[in-house]
Amino acid sequence: MEYQKILKPSKKLLITIVILTIIVASAMVGAMIMNSPGKDEECIVYNDLMNEGKDEEDKYVKVEIVTLPYEFAVKEENSSKERFYFVADAENYLYIARLSPKKYEEIEKKYKENPDEFKYELKGYIFNTPSELKKYAINSYNKGLPADERISYSDFQSYFGKTYLDDRITPNTEYATVLLLVGIFFSIFDLVAIIQFIISVAQTKSAIKKYGKEELESELAKEGMSAYPKAKTFITDKYVISNMSGFHVLNYEDILWIYIEKRKQRGMTVGKFILALTKQGKKYFISSSMNEDVLKEIMEKIYEKNNTVLIGYTSENSKEYKRLRNEAKKPQRL
Repeated sequence: MEYQKILKPSKKLLITIVILTIIVASAMVGAMIMNSPGKDEECIVYNDLMNEGKDEEDKYVKVEIVTLPYEFAVKEENSSKERFYFVADAENYLYIARLSPKKYEEIEKKYKENPDEFKYELKGYIFNTPSELKKYAINSYNKGLPADERISYSDFQSYFGKTYLDDRITPNTEYATVLLLVGIFFSIFDLVAIIQFIISVAQTKSAIKKYGKEELESELAKEGMSAYPKAKTFITDKYVISNMSGFHVLNYEDILWIYIEKRKQRGMTVGKFILALTKQGKKYFISSSMNEDVLKEIMEKIYEKNNTVLIGYTSENSKEYKRLRNEAKKPQRL
């Protein structure tokens, strides 16, 4: 393996970003397609279906309304509200429609522009009217009417048909929602990967600017270099070079303390890392391996380069590190 390649952006991370971006884009586009009518789907006149008794679920319909929708029911579910309206066409046929706030605002705006000649073509899929919604519709319709003009549950279909129109729900809405959630889920990982890539590139450029590309490549090419690619660590004559979490180049004399840190979830160890603390007060995760022997070997290699480095996490080392840090903060006398 050419270890100089670690000075270049990670191809694996780039491939991961490309794959995640494709997944996110595919999921989002799929959600949009599923949540909208097909280009070739026939939009049927709603009243024609009702007159023939063929107003059945999942059909795509249209109705030209001539009055402002009248809200008669609001269904609250969690933090969202579903609003249902009576709408009427030029022949005074009534329909039930569920409208989004945006759609209602659009209709209301057009109505206010010219209420006397108002017309609006409302489109959407139709779904069977549930019993509860029928009750709300009947109660609202009957308000203010004399007893002999009121309608009953058995009259409902002859007045409103079997279905209601929904301007924002399609037969594939559930599938679209799943795709949308998938897209959001993977977009989080995609964003994290992009941020990691940007940070890595910036850190690599900064290190190359500080130490020089030829210098780093030369160090990585020397025969005495100890490489631990799986642990993301490279021990050269002059530096510890790590691309575990970003890209870092550490001078041995800057490292004051190193120890193994373990991360646990529900009592189980899920990660083992070498944490390096420097005289500048910075902390770097320089190695990662579930094989603790490998991490110990890396620490031994670092100790060979700098036998003053503190090894292992102990209270004594913690106190000594603080002392050394305070010493490092003091101005140097000429």
